Amino acid sequence: MRLWIFSDLHEELGTVRDFPDRKPDADLAVMAGDWTHADKLEETAKAFIERFQMTVVYVAGNHEFYDSLGRRSAFETDQLILKLAEAKSKVWDHRLYVLDEDTVIIDGVRFIGATLWVDFLMSLKDKNLLPTRMRQATHMLNDFESIRMRSGLRFEPSDMLELHHSNAEYIRRELAKPFDGKTVVVSHHLPHEACTPEIYRGAEANYLFASSAEAFGDIFESEHAPDLWICGHTHHAIDIQIGRTRIVCNPLGYWWEQLSGNGFRSDLVVDLQEGK
Repeated sequence: MRLWIFSDLHEELGTVRDFPDRKPDADLAVMAGDWTHADKLEETAKAFIERFQMTVVYVAGNHEFYDSLGRRSAFETDQLILKLAEAKSKVWDHRLYVLDEDTVIIDGVRFIGATLWVDFLMSLKDKNLLPTRMRQATHMLNDFESIRMRSGLRFEPSDMLELHHSNAEYIRRELAKPFDGKTVVVSHHLPHEACTPEIYRGAEANYLFASSAEAFGDIFESEHAPDLWICGHTHHAIDIQIGRTRIVCNPLGYWWEQLSGNGFRSDLVVDLQEGK
């Protein structure tokens, strides 16, 4: 199976550039989050599928849940809206699979997906400092200003950590199940601190983009390791190997990142059979 991989189109900003008029030689598209606001996913995904005539496997990023540009919603409501778009796609030419702690098998390939919010533990030597780091995070990431919960309260680091534990446990549990075929994990946030692009090495906010090494480090070295892990969020392309798993991120990002060169390839295809 040949996978067309991309993320972080940020179509809610109306600044998408450098996207092809026709699809590359691929069987299926994988979109690793930050596509558009949740209430626009149905419209955006349907247009994409009609244009390129292919199935899409998708996980939400953080920006799907943002209150911005005059939009107000709640995190839990947006989760339901995203799944509703998936349900409506059953009558489209091709399906949209919204993976939110979900697994789907397509043509013998297993896709395991979740947003995978972060654990705040990257390079944290003293775990007793975790509460302090989480308090500091409140002022370092727009998520805690721009996402609201159904209660009306702002999305907090504690909410993010709870979601991380749920997402990570789901992925680990699914990977532990025997499967005779290729396995692909799709997340928005990076699954390992080694995924941090060189341009960001040493940045204070890195722990808000990736899980710590301990989150999946043992999995990558084990018999349960996925063949491929597709992610987004960082806005700079990566393609690395950790243990038995290839990790690929191909984000379009913001227009100024595109102009400066962030490694995005509009025609990036990974062939699961050939491993390239």
